Amino acid sequence: MNANEISQITQWIQTHQTEIDTATNPVADGYISQADIAALISRGAPQDTPASVSQVATQASVWTEYLGAVSATQPQTTQGPYLSLNALNSGAGGTATITTPRTPFMEAAADPHIYQKDGQYYFLFTTGDGVWVRSASDLNQLPTAEPKKVWGWNEEIKGHVWAPEIAQINGKWYIYASGSLNPDIPDMRMFVLEADTNDPLGNYSYKGLLSDKQAIDQSVWQDPQTGQLWMTWSQWDPDQSIFIAKMKSPTEIDGVPVKISSPTNAWEGVGQPVNEGPQFLRYGDKMHIVFSASHCATPDYALATLTADANANWLDPASWKKSTSHVFSQNPSVGAYGTGHHSTFQSPDGQWWLAYHATSNPKGANDASRSTRVQPFSFDANGMPVFGTPNAQDPSTKT
Repeated sequence: MNANEISQITQWIQTHQTEIDTATNPVADGYISQADIAALISRGAPQDTPASVSQVATQASVWTEYLGAVSATQPQTTQGPYLSLNALNSGAGGTATITTPRTPFMEAAADPHIYQKDGQYYFLFTTGDGVWVRSASDLNQLPTAEPKKVWGWNEEIKGHVWAPEIAQINGKWYIYASGSLNPDIPDMRMFVLEADTNDPLGNYSYKGLLSDKQAIDQSVWQDPQTGQLWMTWSQWDPDQSIFIAKMKSPTEIDGVPVKISSPTNAWEGVGQPVNEGPQFLRYGDKMHIVFSASHCATPDYALATLTADANANWLDPASWKKSTSHVFSQNPSVGAYGTGHHSTFQSPDGQWWLAYHATSNPKGANDASRSTRVQPFSFDANGMPVFGTPNAQDPSTKT
């Protein structure tokens, strides 16, 4: 069993843990046996069930091998060894075999986006002059990987290209970003690029604007069970607010977008009222949208969450509950300020990671002093992300 298969199984179990835990008469709530997984599959396997999960459900030796790999085995019962969901979700199972990257991960790199697909990592951040992609099979090698420019300005997007994100959707590669219609000032619009080939580091074609509204920080998520695409972004209305919509295709929004959050709290309005940088984070029976609040040039720029039930109507603003304050913010004791504009991803071993930018300037900054930082995170028993606090800067990187 390789690392990719272990990650596939872990992600599938975490996504369907409530269904699995009630599939039979389990040993106890929070624990699952091989029989529980087999029972759920026998009722009709979810659409996102990979072959590795089917093997776990039918072959005792594969189940035992998986339990050993994630170190979440519980004592033998009449149903055989079983899995502790608490251990799996808290990180005791699926413990990262990757060395936590040094801090900072990369200097002068704001709005980081790291994406992992089939054991390969892709790293994008704001450069302004187009879209550049770095790729490596080792997370720690991304900062030194050769950057490849895959797209530059055109007759419509004339500058200020911000916050690009990459994704493989239905077998094709896409990049989502925002850019300015005016080369002199940020008159921002969201747009999408489609790869010309199957090479994510190859050239991309401009497929057009995603909206005629002034908006930035678009992020896309595809439901693994239904294939439905969703997009969330930050739009001026009149303050920067979080919007959501379904998508007809990877290049077109479906229907009328819905505003689900505005910067109405004091902690969202330091420097300027802002909700921006939203990104989907699906875990268990919850969908989170993690976003950045307050102006990006202040030390109070920080992460917050919107949370909805996985089966709720996400186009209903009432479905979303905002965190009562920041969930990840500055840490003066280690010289980390303006900790925001993030991305989340999993390594092949199942570990969750947070990438974000921060500055060592106590006043905050919107310049090249912002660096990308990367650190692991977990989820609590209620399925809420636990990001912790910003890591200390490595002594070897201090200037």
